[in-house]
Amino acid sequence: MVSFLLFLGFSLWIWDTSQSGNSNVDSVTALGSLPTTLFYLTTLFLILENKKIVKFLKPISRVGQMAFTNYVAQSIIGTIIISIIGLEVVTPKDILYIAVLIYFIQIIFSTIWFKFFSMGPLEKVWRLMTYGTKPAIKR
Repeated sequence: MVSFLLFLGFSLWIWDTSQSGNSNVDSVTALGSLPTTLFYLTTLFLILENKKIVKFLKPISRVGQMAFTNYVAQSIIGTIIISIIGLEVVTPKDILYIAVLIYFIQIIFSTIWFKFFSMGPLEKVWRLMTYGTKPAIKR
């Protein structure tokens, strides 16, 4: 509740400052960033105490568990999609649609991948290059 009240107070202050044309908008926004972050984190922690929500968000966590692989894959998938569609100029609306499509593809791929392996393919290569050991296969 405290983080929400701080967030609400600073949000109203930022809005009022921006509406009045005050030159201190940047300073007020900077001051409000810490309470806003605190509110977002506390809310996230409270939400993640619910087992049903955690189960629902599990596919998203899989994308994060193989972040390196998905980071590299984003460029590849995006290039393929743009080539297939034949876009010469990509508008912000196109970028939004492509990003959502890429994310859904990555959620599906990551979920399937983790049914058979304990880490992403590029994470395996990275670990091998870093430690010189081959990671165990999930059974």
